[in-house]
Amino acid sequence: MRNLNGTPTATEEGVLAFGSLPLWFIGGNAGATQAEASTKLFGETGQVAKTGTSVLGKYPDYINLASELGAKRFNVPASIWNKMTPVQQWAANQKFLDRMIMRGDKIILSNPVLDVNKVSGAFRLELDYLIGKGYRLNSTGTQLIK
Repeated sequence: MRNLNGTPTATEEGVLAFGSLPLWFIGGNAGATQAEASTKLFGETGQVAKTGTSVLGKYPDYINLASELGAKRFNVPASIWNKMTPVQQWAANQKFLDRMIMRGDKIILSNPVLDVNKVSGAFRLELDYLIGKGYRLNSTGTQLIK
């Protein structure tokens, strides 16, 4: 089912994260809706989720590297992000991280980290969250590993 303007409805796209923020905005590869990607994946493999690669880091570095690698990344359009409260922003980010963990993605860092204490902002929150879930930095600080 489509809305009057031709955009997918919440039912077509799946569960909504916050208000009108569809989950296909939260991470993934640009160009395909979650419904399209899920339908294709299910048709080809019978699976809904598959292990992949996700990139974390400082904005816009992680966006650029993820694009180069064809990897998943957390990316909410600014027009939506700017209307969200900090609590909603972190909850959306956390949902992306939880899905990344559930898929068992390889986690690449766009900005190498040798000392977590020197990292700030949302990137630091992501690192702290994942470290709390049992991840650790690899020896070069370019990946998070279990």
